[in-house]
Amino acid sequence: MVTWDGHDDPEFPRNWSKKDKYVTTALIAIYTFLSPMSSSMLSPGMTKISEDFGITSAVVKSLVVSIFILAWAIFPLFSAPISEMYGRKVVLNVSIWFMLAFNIGCAFAQNTGQMLVFRFLAGCAGASPLNVGPGVIGDLYSK
Repeated sequence: MVTWDGHDDPEFPRNWSKKDKYVTTALIAIYTFLSPMSSSMLSPGMTKISEDFGITSAVVKSLVVSIFILAWAIFPLFSAPISEMYGRKVVLNVSIWFMLAFNIGCAFAQNTGQMLVFRFLAGCAGASPLNVGPGVIGDLYSK
């Protein structure tokens, strides 16, 4: 349980300087922007990816794009409690690096199965900023 040494505690996020609050808000905004961008940036290249992997089914093409979003529905059930146990900063920083790694995995995928697995895992990592980020902002500002 997190407690503060009164309302004037300098460690309490609402007592941080405006600069620190703005920097933290900007970082959270960037982290939160990256996940939806990663989810949709594959769409314009799906025609070429389909040709390379021999995907002919429209359902599989849609699944390759949308499986990232499926992870957003599942993984917050795990990342939110983990952030309460180990801290939001740890969860956010680890998740953004995992999202990068799994997106790089997508770039090196050799077949449809690998692409689906890496996209799902990237979506799992990308879910954390979407559900943990608002808590950070809520800790910084009272109104």
